[in-house]
Amino acid sequence: TKMAYAMVTMYGMNDKVGNVSFNDPQNEFGFGKPYSEKTSQMIDEEVRKMISEAYDRTVALIQDKRVEVETVAKSLLDKEILFREDLEKLIGKRPFEDHHSTKSRSDNGESDEQVQIVDEAEVKEKEESPEE
Repeated sequence: TKMAYAMVTMYGMNDKVGNVSFNDPQNEFGFGKPYSEKTSQMIDEEVRKMISEAYDRTVALIQDKRVEVETVAKSLLDKEILFREDLEKLIGKRPFEDHHSTKSRSDNGESDEQVQIVDEAEVKEKEESPEE
């Protein structure tokens, strides 16, 4: 719910409310909201609508992919952690091309730092291409 409110009130990601930001981190507008009660009601309606639509899409996706969800769930009962390779064996590769992926890595392999892994062929291609 917080994210939906932020999308509408801070990031302007709603057609009805518009491309505006009501963000007030220093509380410049005092104790009240920087918009009217009517706008507040519209924001609440739009947030409820966003959440409802997301819920409906999620339910439809789970129903559409029920067999895959059950397959993964049964596997998780046997194995606590599933890696990408495990998922590919269970339900197949992703339905879209994967250009880059991330993994955790550091000097000792313990860090959560995200490191982009670039396909070696892509790097080689860039090295071999003439500079413009």
